[in-house]
Amino acid sequence: EYNKRLRNSHNGASIVSGYTYVDHVSWDAYNESSDLGMQLELYK
Repeated sequence: EYNKRLRNSHNGASIVSGYTYVDHVSWDAYNESSDLGMQLELYK
């Protein structure tokens, strides 16, 4: 059960100045391009 959940997770992360930020964690189906706008705003 644990391995099945781990394989189906969707994660979005970014690295800024050597720090890693987790922007998105979900076990639901989603389109990664929908997070692009949010990640660009967070980068500014």
